[in-house]
Amino acid sequence: LYEIARMGDVMFNAVKSAVTLQAQLEKSIAITGAVAGANAQEVEMLGDAMIQMGTDVPIKFQKIGESMYDMASAGLNASEVLESMPKAIALSAGVGEDLNQTIELLVSTVKGFDLEFSEAPRILDVFANSVAKSMGTIEKLQVSFARVAPIANQAGVSFEETTAILSKLYDLGLRGSNAGTVLANVMTKLSSFTDQATESLEKVGLTVSDVSLEYNTLGEALAK
Repeated sequence: LYEIARMGDVMFNAVKSAVTLQAQLEKSIAITGAVAGANAQEVEMLGDAMIQMGTDVPIKFQKIGESMYDMASAGLNASEVLESMPKAIALSAGVGEDLNQTIELLVSTVKGFDLEFSEAPRILDVFANSVAKSMGTIEKLQVSFARVAPIANQAGVSFEETTAILSKLYDLGLRGSNAGTVLANVMTKLSSFTDQATESLEKVGLTVSDVSLEYNTLGEALAK
């Protein structure tokens, strides 16, 4: 009788936990949907997507729900969350990075470069390429972009080119903070020229227009 009672307690607790989790998930999705301005059908799609993603990858449902809420709070609508979230999860799970940190990097990049959240899937693809093909990590990119994004945006340097140059700096052994600072300094110097800098260029047969970011991409300017 003791064993039967114990098994009954175990089953009861398991069912209770499942019911509690379901209620928490439904509440999380309802809040996310409200913040994202989702209709009833989109709220249902968000819920289905969260369950599917939580089943496919080793990330807790609660973590996924929190990240979906963070996306909606940042300004993504329901469709953008549904399109971007699988890529964010694939990136963070694939390289062992924190999901929240990946979302924070996405949001800060969109705002730092005056991009649109509808471009989130493309942005995440660029991050994934950097992490896969260089010594870059989500953490390094986050630290670097905090230093260089405002200057890059002001100088007219694209998000893609900024990421590509940072990836090369990581491969040279620079950390996130150092790479961001170095690149920011380079962009600043190629955006505004002192008389001394102009004279130095003339000595090697170059003019300001040859290397200025006003007339060249960052890659073209550095190649000269």
